[in-house]
Amino acid sequence: MDSQDSKQHLWRSLEVLMEHHYGAVNINRLSRESGVGLGTVARLKSSDSSIALDKLDKLAAVFGVEPWQLLKPGYSPTESAGAFSPLAADIAKALDAVHDPAAQQRAYALALQVIGLANSPVPASQSNGHAPIPSPTPHQ
Repeated sequence: MDSQDSKQHLWRSLEVLMEHHYGAVNINRLSRESGVGLGTVARLKSSDSSIALDKLDKLAAVFGVEPWQLLKPGYSPTESAGAFSPLAADIAKALDAVHDPAAQQRAYALALQVIGLANSPVPASQSNGHAPIPSPTPHQ
């Protein structure tokens, strides 16, 4: 495989991942989320530029894949073990942004509780599109 093929495989993998995660190819968002300059991303798209490994690492990190996967011919995001939906990735990024381990554990536990509540069946009498408000418990 020559370097031109590698550049094309890299861009095709990025296209597939953007479509999978963003719903469309969006080089502005890819640049913003990865910290790789917009000009660099545009040059990758046109196969006009090589890329440094640190930038390849940043691009891979946006999608939670390994850098080598971006160079694999015919790469598909469904090949990745643990491929997440864009919503799951957003929650993961928010949790990763909490740097205090104790606070991160609390945020994780709370997120799981909220998701559990969202999956709970709601009685038809309360199905008005709003979250049910718990009744206060009387003090005795």
